[in-house]
Amino acid sequence: MLSLTALWTPTTATVVKTATVVEGDKTIGKVVKLLEDMLEKSKTEAKEEKTAYAKYKCYCDQNEAEKTQSVKDLTNQIEFLGTKIAQLTAENGELSQECMALTTQMMQNEATRKQSESLREQSHEAFLEQESDMDAAIGGFKEAIDVLAEVGGNAFLAEPDKFMAGHKESLVVRKTMSQSNLAKIKLTVQGVLGAASSNLTPEQRSSVEGFLQAPAAGVVAQSGAIVGILKQMLETFKDNLENAKDAEKMEKKAQKKYMKDLEEEHKTFSGMKDDKIEIIGSNDEDLSSKKEQLGESKQQLEDDKEFLEKLKESCETKAKEYKKRALLRTNEDAAIAEAISILDSDEAFAAFGKTDATSTGSTSFLQVLSSSSQQAVATRLRAVDILQNAARSTKSMRLIKVATMLEKKNPFDRVIKEIEDMLALIVKEQKADEKQLDWCDSEREGNDSELSKRVDQIKTLEGEIDDLDSAINHPETGLLVQIKNTESDITENQETQASERKTRNEEHSLFLEDSSNLKAAEAILKRAIAVLKRYYEKLEEHLASDEFVQVSEEPAPPDAEFNTAGQSEKGNEVLDMLNFILGETEKERGEAEKDEDTSQSSFESSIESLEGEMENLEGQLASLNEDLAEKKKALSTKKVDLKDTTHAKEAIEKYIKEIEPGCDFITDNMEMRTENRDTETAALEKADALIKATPAYKKFEEDGKGK
Repeated sequence: MLSLTALWTPTTATVVKTATVVEGDKTIGKVVKLLEDMLEKSKTEAKEEKTAYAKYKCYCDQNEAEKTQSVKDLTNQIEFLGTKIAQLTAENGELSQECMALTTQMMQNEATRKQSESLREQSHEAFLEQESDMDAAIGGFKEAIDVLAEVGGNAFLAEPDKFMAGHKESLVVRKTMSQSNLAKIKLTVQGVLGAASSNLTPEQRSSVEGFLQAPAAGVVAQSGAIVGILKQMLETFKDNLENAKDAEKMEKKAQKKYMKDLEEEHKTFSGMKDDKIEIIGSNDEDLSSKKEQLGESKQQLEDDKEFLEKLKESCETKAKEYKKRALLRTNEDAAIAEAISILDSDEAFAAFGKTDATSTGSTSFLQVLSSSSQQAVATRLRAVDILQNAARSTKSMRLIKVATMLEKKNPFDRVIKEIEDMLALIVKEQKADEKQLDWCDSEREGNDSELSKRVDQIKTLEGEIDDLDSAINHPETGLLVQIKNTESDITENQETQASERKTRNEEHSLFLEDSSNLKAAEAILKRAIAVLKRYYEKLEEHLASDEFVQVSEEPAPPDAEFNTAGQSEKGNEVLDMLNFILGETEKERGEAEKDEDTSQSSFESSIESLEGEMENLEGQLASLNEDLAEKKKALSTKKVDLKDTTHAKEAIEKYIKEIEPGCDFITDNMEMRTENRDTETAALEKADALIKATPAYKKFEEDGKGK
């Protein structure tokens, strides 16, 4: 078979001669050559289409896998968000109920304080009334004692005749005055003793009644005993008044402490309520965020499902198209190969040489004309050969197109115009490739830098999240453990205070009982001592006045010795013993009072210390809770930042992966593409120069048709 390259000759004469000599093989050879080129082009297109379909299939598989995984992840995320929203809603419901319960407790606390203040006011008014009554009674006792003391000093009222002998007129006046004074004394004493009769013993009550019913002489005689009773009652009322004042003071102090405890309890309830309200607010924000995420996830899930459905349909369609195109190409290649086999056989060669149509007939590729035309033909053939050789190395369709135009005998001006357009396009494509390469380099550098930055941010955020989680949940030093320990210390402090108050109240009750018993014992001892002392003092007076001296009588009486001293010796011993016991009793009461003061002081100091510790613990607890809230908020923020940064990192990675095929292609093939364009440019420029150098083209330009 004769190829086009065989037609190239250096001179016109040679061209003419060659055309004459090889004319018989030229026509069919061109046809076979064209078929061979078609078959070669088909193979090239098959490879290119196979590569293109492989990339498309890769795109389908990759995106299908990504979207399938995305659908799975979004489905799990939607389920998780739904569960989280339900949990937050339930938690807010429970917190709302707890807030209502705390509000009820706060209202009950306020009602208890009002009731306690009312009861305390009533108790204080009762104390003031009791104090007024006791002060009045004490004043009455003092007045009655003074009056009776005055009566005891005016003993002449008992025997006015003896003291007023020789003064008859004065005697009448004195008697009148004494009777008036005695009536007044009886009235005063009667009022005082009547008011205090409930506190008298039966013996004392009998003495009082005898005193009130006695005549003037009896009043004077009994005034001493009544004064003793009145003094005893005066001391009793004084003691009762002091005890009432002590009780009032203790009750006032206890009330103050009780109110303070209630206020602290109210403050605790209020703080707990505020904390729960804050948590509800935080949960509401989280709920809003979760619901927004849920909506976005559902929308993204629908979009991904829709994209996946369209992708599968498109990929299946493209697969069918590729299979169909491959089948058609296979059939076409088989037909072309069979045609080549037929046309290129020895039998065909022998047959074609015997006919003009198959050997010298026109194929539209080349016409044998004049010598100038023969030169133009040779130029065309040389240009075609140059373009085809360059096309084989670069696989350039542009060069094949120009070669085809030359083979089809297109006018030189159209060919030159096409060459110039292609040269301009090559320059444009080169610039586009360079721009694309610069863009890829810039995008990769920028995104690689941003990706590195995101990776560093993720590491930093993960470290910060671990630190915050440790600060909150560490089993030994975490805020939750510290809060739990502080709450335990507060509970222990409250229990200690309650225990010490209970113990102090019990001790004080025992002290009051013991003090009352000691005072009663002292009073009894004093009365006993007074009675014995008064008797033995009178006995000594009688013994000193010889009132018991025996007088001799006739006949002498029988011997009879009387113990005129009685039990004075033993009585004095008893007095000494009673005085000693009284002193010990008074000493015991003093020590009891001292111990009571010491215990009370120690109790107050301990309570003050515990209250200070409680204040510190509550402040510490508030600070820890505040710190916990801040840490939780910071942790939530960091997790959101981590999630956003991770998404940003994944988006960058996805973008880098998306531009990777195109950028890898331009990066890997830039040098080859540039070399191919240089080859194309050289071939086109050479073909351009050959055509422009032909006489036909020059004459064409001279005629003005090339302009």
